[in-house]
Amino acid sequence: MTLISQKILKIRILATVETQCAVPVSPQLQLKQSSCKPLLKVLRLQECLSKYQRTAGTTPQVDLAHLLATRDQELRALTAEMNQVHSELQHARGLIDEKDSELQRIRLSNNQYVEENDRLRAILGEWSARAAKLERALEAERVSNVELRKNIAKFRGHLYKEQEA
Repeated sequence: MTLISQKILKIRILATVETQCAVPVSPQLQLKQSSCKPLLKVLRLQECLSKYQRTAGTTPQVDLAHLLATRDQELRALTAEMNQVHSELQHARGLIDEKDSELQRIRLSNNQYVEENDRLRAILGEWSARAAKLERALEAERVSNVELRKNIAKFRGHLYKEQEA
């Protein structure tokens, strides 16, 4: 510990003791404390710098260059990743567009099939109505045919009876 550090430490201890004992701080001590503050800052900075130089083993400028190179590399990696994501997004949009046009073609075909089904249903309904009409006409013909046969049979029966008589 340097001589300045020791003096600063003593002044701090005295100030702490006076504060704890509720003794008013003397103006001399206040003056010494205020003059020691800039020195304390300088000491802290020197201590940080010496620790930094001991641990890193290089000068701060070299580390700064290394940090800048690292940041630059990170930015390049992020840019490449952003470009990759952008490319994937474009590809996804292309696939979505393809699916949309395929869906439109399917809807168009479906609408055509619906129209064709409606037309065929109309034709089927018309044929069903015709078939029902023909069946009624056929049934009426059968009934009249049965009645005609009965009448013919009666007539023959009458005719046969008249011939015998």
